[in-house]
Amino acid sequence: ARSSALDIAATLPRHFLFARVLSCDLLWSIFNATHSQLRLGEQTVTEPQAAAGTGEEADMTPIIPAPRAVLASVVMNTVLGASAAAADDAQLTVVTTTGMIADTAARIGGDLVDVRGLMGAGIDPHAYRQTRSDIAAFTQADVVLWHGLNLEAQMRPFMEQLAERSVVVAVGEDVPEDSIIADPENDGQPDPHVWMDPELWGHVVDAIECVLIAEDPENASVYEANAEAFRAELSELAA
Repeated sequence: ARSSALDIAATLPRHFLFARVLSCDLLWSIFNATHSQLRLGEQTVTEPQAAAGTGEEADMTPIIPAPRAVLASVVMNTVLGASAAAADDAQLTVVTTTGMIADTAARIGGDLVDVRGLMGAGIDPHAYRQTRSDIAAFTQADVVLWHGLNLEAQMRPFMEQLAERSVVVAVGEDVPEDSIIADPENDGQPDPHVWMDPELWGHVVDAIECVLIAEDPENASVYEANAEAFRAELSELAA
């Protein structure tokens, strides 16, 4: 049942603010509160009492009646209170595949973004497949950044499907095709390891800068300044 609550949170439309704010525990609490009391006219009935006709032994322990209006008020106040708190101190939630992309997004976003990279050290992105926890993280993120260029070849179908409903950007594919050498291990395919070249990685910086500005235009000047400083460092490395 707890996984059902998480699935509900992950699949709610992104324009519902509380889908980004409510924790799984809070959803679970609301789910229990809503389904444990069935109000019929002026009588409040426990779930076991309502199911007594099934032949199963019912727990007749009474519960404190809670009018529907009171329960609805509690739920709404909780949701609105959490939403207001989030609005006061909102960060863009950015989920990435690789650590290189996560590090770059954190450099550009600074304190304005909450970045999580899903592939740890030693993970082969070519063979990696998304886990259930990865799917939950991806679907709840404001922005999803992946490399592309067949680096995460096993994840491409999932990413393309996710892009139909979320902000999903293959940042490596922002590198001009004529700047990428062929992959010696895959005939006809580009070499995805563009982070090895500071000049090519600069295009990835551009892509991440653009998507953060698009999602948070009020802080565009911060993203621009951070990206420019990072590009200067890359230029020094390339010199």
